[in-house]
Amino acid sequence: MPNIACTTRCALAGSGLLSLSALTTLPRACYSQCMSKRAYLTLDLLIERAGDSYRALIVDSPVGQANAAFASPFQPPELDSFMARIGRRAPISGANATPEEMLKQFGKTLFNAVFHDEVLTSFRRSRDAADNADKGLRIKLRLDEVPELADLPWEYLYDATRENFLALSRETPIVRFLALPEPVEPLAAPSPLNLLAVLASPTDYETLDVQGEWRRLQDATLELRADNKLTLTRVEPPTFDALQRQLRKGDYHLLHFIGHGEYDAATQHGALVFEDAQKQGRAVRDELVATLLHDADSMRVVLLNACEGARTSAKNPFTGVAPRLVQKGIPAVIAMQFPISDPAAILFSSEVYRTLADGFPMDAAVNEARRAIYFGGSVLEWGTPVLFMRAADGTIFAGEDEMADEKKSGKSGGGINIGGNARVSVGRDMIGGDKNVQGDDIFAEGDINTVTIGAGATVGQVAAGRNNTQINQGADLKDLAALFQTVYKQVDARPDDPDIDKDEIKAKVKQVESEANKGEQANAKKIERWLTDLKNIAPDILEITAAALLNPIAGVALAVAKIAERFRTT
Repeated sequence: MPNIACTTRCALAGSGLLSLSALTTLPRACYSQCMSKRAYLTLDLLIERAGDSYRALIVDSPVGQANAAFASPFQPPELDSFMARIGRRAPISGANATPEEMLKQFGKTLFNAVFHDEVLTSFRRSRDAADNADKGLRIKLRLDEVPELADLPWEYLYDATRENFLALSRETPIVRFLALPEPVEPLAAPSPLNLLAVLASPTDYETLDVQGEWRRLQDATLELRADNKLTLTRVEPPTFDALQRQLRKGDYHLLHFIGHGEYDAATQHGALVFEDAQKQGRAVRDELVATLLHDADSMRVVLLNACEGARTSAKNPFTGVAPRLVQKGIPAVIAMQFPISDPAAILFSSEVYRTLADGFPMDAAVNEARRAIYFGGSVLEWGTPVLFMRAADGTIFAGEDEMADEKKSGKSGGGINIGGNARVSVGRDMIGGDKNVQGDDIFAEGDINTVTIGAGATVGQVAAGRNNTQINQGADLKDLAALFQTVYKQVDARPDDPDIDKDEIKAKVKQVESEANKGEQANAKKIERWLTDLKNIAPDILEITAAALLNPIAGVALAVAKIAERFRTT
């Protein structure tokens, strides 16, 4: 039976009269009772260009679709003034408004520009539908098509009618969603969560109190570690090579980087500053960091406490460290769009880890951490963290019961699923029941069984019994074309390079696509040769080309998939 005292406190927390951080001083059962109500419907909001202006399109919501046109809500001088005063904490000559007033005015202007007419009506009705279902409403922002607007601090959206910042309400978390062809598969909830920390303060950069930061991080995670919900490992020395070596030693689920970040507008790339062997700074470009972390299969969350980590380019939405990591496969990345104070940063990270360890969605964890900063006395810094995410429902860790439900519903994360009375032999292992099986040779005995690969693509039937095996596999041309369309868009989004023409890159990609379309008749040697060419002229495009070939819905031949896997891991 629910604890009445807990129920009362939950109601106060939901109304904003009591912070969730205050609940953490109560027994964990009370905290969990309140947090267990965290479920969301989704309002999927796409911002796109419409001539010289923009269009806000609700592509999905509890009440359907809606759209409305709007013009750019800010003039450059106005935006520069806000960024200097709020983002950089710099005084502005002649500015009479307090920072809090500027924050509300900015958020109100941005909200009114996007949410008006039928979009506003849809938003209000969606809020009502969520309230009636006793759920929150996740605001999922898609800004891929308007990178010039992605640099705006959307986390400060302010609904003046209800007098609340959306991202500060438990009911309306804000997520920057990046749509990519590969779905996010939740990881079976590990216990404990393994946190890897990098704290870098090169001698030729502004000095950071890394020892103090380390102590604060240890203190912030002390309770979680004592309860065996979290382990904490520090990378020493804080070099990029040491991080690579540490990732080979075990499965890590969270990476916490404390240090300097950079963004080069000329090259449109972000970087994290590690130390080198001489303790000097080594700025490691976003694509290198992303490539390293991509192969850490257990990595689910990266938190960048680096001041420029959330920066994006006005031309390419995937440049900048955080979006690049998401593009390369990390389900959730949190970065700071402005400088953040040590107390706020530690409070934020500790609340994120605490809530994730309790098994709640990523956006719910970030939302609680924002509120912890706000209720801790900072009226500005709660909007500094930015959540970039690929998981549509915020789930990056799934409990055993959720994984079991997924199996029962028939959802598959790839591999080969065989039902009925078949037995499967892979090598010398006999596997029965509801198992995902991967291997080169599959022998089935018993009844006729349908074999399904990937996203529901039927590969025919395995006629099992005595020496009677039939497997038909070929690429679905429509699905494969959609995957490669994303690759071509990434080629177009690349910065101009005097040494390699974009058309030449596209030609190589097209050769790979055309050959892969042939299914089992595809010439793997040709694809290997063309992927080698891509590796030499455009390694970033090689990475996403290989990912497209390996996507379950592509249905490429096994020989092609093996080659793509080898290139993705080199």
